[in-house]
Amino acid sequence: MKLTINGKERIVESKTLLDLMTELNVNGQLVVVELAGDIIPREKWSVTELDEQKPVELVHFVGGG
Repeated sequence: MKLTINGKERIVESKTLLDLMTELNVNGQLVVVELAGDIIPREKWSVTELDEQKPVELVHFVGGG
């Protein structure tokens, strides 16, 4: 499937948001996922299907001081 992730097109095998996080090796505790402009809660990642027409934004938390 061809997805737009953070503004860049990418080919992935994933079917759900949880699959995508695993495929991209993203720590789910440190990221917020937006799908077509909607923030998707972590508990819905396993049932939220990806769609080539819906861009994905991954927003990583950054700590520091």
